[in-house]
Amino acid sequence: MIFEADHSLNLDDEIPSISNCRILVIDDSHLTCKLIKTRLEAEGISNIMVAYDGKEGLAKLGHFAPDLVILDIQMPVMDGREVLRLIRTKPKYDNLPIIIETALDGTNDREELVEMGATNIIAKPINHNLLAMRVRVHLEHQLLVKNLRNYRNRLSTELNLARRMQSDLLPTAESVKQIAENHGIRIESYYRPSSELGGDFWSITSLGDQQIAILMLDFAGHGISAAINTFRLSMILRDLSPLGKPPDQFIKRLNKELCRILGVSEFATAFYGVLNTKTRSFVYSAAGSPPPIICHAKTRDIKTGDSRGVPLGIRPDANYPPRQLNLDPGGSLILYSDAFPESTCRHGGAVGVDGVSQLVEAGFDDPISQARIEEFLRRFAATINEPPNDDMTMIWVQCP
Repeated sequence: MIFEADHSLNLDDEIPSISNCRILVIDDSHLTCKLIKTRLEAEGISNIMVAYDGKEGLAKLGHFAPDLVILDIQMPVMDGREVLRLIRTKPKYDNLPIIIETALDGTNDREELVEMGATNIIAKPINHNLLAMRVRVHLEHQLLVKNLRNYRNRLSTELNLARRMQSDLLPTAESVKQIAENHGIRIESYYRPSSELGGDFWSITSLGDQQIAILMLDFAGHGISAAINTFRLSMILRDLSPLGKPPDQFIKRLNKELCRILGVSEFATAFYGVLNTKTRSFVYSAAGSPPPIICHAKTRDIKTGDSRGVPLGIRPDANYPPRQLNLDPGGSLILYSDAFPESTCRHGGAVGVDGVSQLVEAGFDDPISQARIEEFLRRFAATINEPPNDDMTMIWVQCP
C-alpha cells in the first residue's frame, strides 16, 4: 500500500509603470484638485478621478478602485477623518495608500491621523513637487508589492506542478500491489515530498525468477536543481535496465552516467539491491545512503547493513562492492531516506540510524495485519520536534 501525504520569473519585466495607476483626489477645492491633477499628469499619470466631498469620494472609491487616494481633511458633507475611518474599516483597503492634505500642524493631530490609517501627510499650502514625489514613492511601492505577490503565487503554482511531476516518476500504488501479489510478499511504501522541490527518487521492479530490484536515490540539496536531477535520472534509467546486472555492476554504471552530467558540487547518495523472494537473500550495493535494516521475526533481532560508499557523481572510477543480508521467514527489509535519521529528537540531537532501528523494534508487538509504515510513522512523529523539511521515503518489504 502507498500513503501519499512557460512562465518567466523575471521580476523586472513584470513591474508596470505608474502611468497605469489610478488616483482618486477627494478635496472640496476645485482649484486644488485642478493643480494636483495637472502636476500628476506631468508625472505621466493620466487616470485621475476627482470628488469634491467625502460622501462623493466614498461612492467613487468603490467603482473606480484607485491605487492611491489623496484626501483633504476639512470638507463639507463628510470630513476627511470620517472618510479615512470608513475606508480603513474595510479589509480590502488595508494596503491602499492614503495621503492626507491638512492645514493642521500640531503633532497630536498628525499622530491621530497616522493612528487612523493615514499613509502619509502633506501640509497645506501644498508643495506640489513634494506631493508628486510622495505619490511616486507610494505607487512604486504598491506595484512592487503587488508584483512580488503575483510572482509568489505563480511560483507556488509552478512548484506544486513540479512536485506532482516528480511524484509521477515514482511507482504507483497499483504497480507496487501487483509486484507484491506476483511474488507473494508484502510491500508497503511511503513518500512525502518536502515543502520545497527535493531530490528523492525510488523505484521497485520485478526482475522475474522470484527477484525484485529496489533503487533509492537522494540528490544533494533541495529546489529546482535537485528536482531537475531526478528527471535526468529517470531518463538514464530508461536506457539502463537492471535485468541481468548484479547490484555492484548496475550502480557502478549508474555512477558513470551521473558523473557525466552532474556539476562539480552535485552528487547523490544511493542504494540498489535485489531481493530473492524464495531464498530471502538480499544482495545490494550502496553509495553513502542510510543503511538497510533487517527485522528478524522469530528472534526479534534488528540488524543494520553496511551502506558505506562514495556518493554517485563524484568519481567515475568508484567501485561499489556487493553486500548481502538474509531474512528469516516473516522477516522484514526496511529502506528509508535520510530525512528520518537526520530529524531532531524532542530531547535534542538527531534521531540517527540507531533511533530509526529502535522505532522499528518498538513495532514487534504490532498485529501482523497492521500497516507497518503507518505505525512506524506514528511512533516517529511522537519522537521528533517537528516534521522534517525534506522528502521522506520509506519502503517496507516483508517476506512470507
